[in-house]
Amino acid sequence: YIIENPGLYFNRILKGVQFAAHVVSWHINILTRFGFIKQESLESHEIHFDAKLDFDSVKADFYLSNDKCQKILYYLQSSDGGLTKTQLSTAAKMHPNTTTKYLAILEDLKLLVKEKKANKTLYFTND
Repeated sequence: YIIENPGLYFNRILKGVQFAAHVVSWHINILTRFGFIKQESLESHEIHFDAKLDFDSVKADFYLSNDKCQKILYYLQSSDGGLTKTQLSTAAKMHPNTTTKYLAILEDLKLLVKEKKANKTLYFTND
């Protein structure tokens, strides 16, 4: 389940496999000990993924499964001329600080780009 769904944290794994928490915990420990899976901290979660995968790609999957990131990308893809941070916050019904946080993450993952035009910064999805 972890190999098919990289970047999941413990509670999401529990929901997906529907086993008791102690059974899942034991299996995760064994798989980690023998090097089949890795565990990394991300956003106050311990995420699990196939040991063959690169952490950066798992990180991208983790954020792409995030509802807030999905909303931001949806509104950016729907816009022809790009959107400002304020427009995104309003459209996605998110606090401006939350929007800023996820815009920085998406930019770091190279999923969006920003351009300064006149006195405002516009965000676009990265093709």
